Amino acid sequence: MAAALIFTIKYVYDTSYEGDETVHFLQGEYPELESVLQAEPFQDKIVYVDMWFSTCGFCRRQFGHLPRVKDYLKDRQEVVFLYLSHETRHPNSTQLWKNAIQEFGLDGWHYMMDRSVEKKVWQEIREKDSTVRQGFPHYMIIDNTSGYRNYNAPKPSEFEALKATIDPLLKS
Repeated sequence: MAAALIFTIKYVYDTSYEGDETVHFLQGEYPELESVLQAEPFQDKIVYVDMWFSTCGFCRRQFGHLPRVKDYLKDRQEVVFLYLSHETRHPNSTQLWKNAIQEFGLDGWHYMMDRSVEKKVWQEIREKDSTVRQGFPHYMIIDNTSGYRNYNAPKPSEFEALKATIDPLLKS
């Protein structure tokens, strides 16, 4: 009985996490990728999109490389980070997602895609770039100021390639 109570309290605490001054959750329905990218926080911004999920080992390893990327871009107000999460089949998917966001310090904007939205997002990506292979983690750079779209961007561990891709988009 005590274990069930402790689990319930922890679950409610974990899932009630609403973010803070650096972690934000997108509210509302976004039926496809472009609707997410046109949301208010991303207007007139360069968006580094990280598609991931909480139990993905490859995704979690990439998070170790994020501090270098974020340090490089820390003074660039025109760049924002968007994390689009796959909804796992785990019964505590939301709890695991929010725990991972806190564990890895994933500052930026977060949205958990339900399965129908995720399917549409992958279709949309492949329509724009047929060379993209569906899988996690996956990265994109979307420049809402110039219209530049890179649907197969370098991952955080490919720091020099990422720099070479994003530098031309940055304002002097």
